[in-house]
Amino acid sequence: MPIIRVDTILPSQLGQPGEYLRTDGTTISWEPINLTGATEHGFSYINTAQTFAASLRALIDTTASALSFNMPASPTLGDTVRCADAAGTMATNYATIEGNGNTFTTAAGATDTQFIINTNGADVGFVWNGSTWRIY
Repeated sequence: MPIIRVDTILPSQLGQPGEYLRTDGTTISWEPINLTGATEHGFSYINTAQTFAASLRALIDTTASALSFNMPASPTLGDTVRCADAAGTMATNYATIEGNGNTFTTAAGATDTQFIINTNGADVGFVWNGSTWRIY
């Protein structure tokens, strides 16, 4: 049986971070991944500042820069928002979330009008309890 070497049939992977292999059946090439507008398991890929909608599950990419967001202005009891770090870059480029006229309350009881996500790989949830966004 002949030995097939992968390095002789696949293009070099050097200098190709964030790309995937594409084939047309004849040739293989590296192509950039474009996730704009994509969803993954109910998460929406976000890389621009915006006001969140209730029930949003945001996969936030702060690779290019820090981003700022607003929570829904008129939440109703039980509304949720979830924010996850898409690229592992939030320790460098923070995601700042404004309460949009409302507050955030931690499990320890600390309250503020702004919540900053500054930890790589963070996955933070918020639920509106009728008077504040509780963090979970």
